[in-house]
Amino acid sequence: MWTQLADDRLTAGLIADGHHLPSDTLKVMIRAKTPERAYLVSDSTALAGSEPGRHRTSVGGLVDLAPGGRLSHVGTDLLAGAAATLPDGFRNVIHNVGLDLPEALKMVTSTPARVIPGTRPGLGHLRVGSPADFVLITAEGPEAGTITEVFQAGRKVSGGPE
Repeated sequence: MWTQLADDRLTAGLIADGHHLPSDTLKVMIRAKTPERAYLVSDSTALAGSEPGRHRTSVGGLVDLAPGGRLSHVGTDLLAGAAATLPDGFRNVIHNVGLDLPEALKMVTSTPARVIPGTRPGLGHLRVGSPADFVLITAEGPEAGTITEVFQAGRKVSGGPE
């Protein structure tokens, strides 16, 4: 893993849900790769958005879902995945890892759009000619990184009044 982090030719996808990697480890990994060579991914399972408690999954069997989105095998602290979403990871790198908003945004927009094969041209940037897909977020304070509205192809698909 350290060899890959040190290799500037590689771009890393990092699970930033606060369960897979401790904040200090994630911070070191992002410093090694930079937001231009690291992007955020989610290990979110079908339980994302579910109420905390005991659930049965098709791949993990019986699991406990904690309020923060951590899945554990019943009766253990063994990680069984997460129900935390990509927006949860985005907020985590702002609030617990210490990235500023522009750095965190690169990790969920321009960096993955540049390196993930098959990405539609123009995604990851807000400029003339790019697809009109964008997300409005709260920029400052304790709610920084919170999604307020989502637009796809220029039409609002969630959040706020029409």
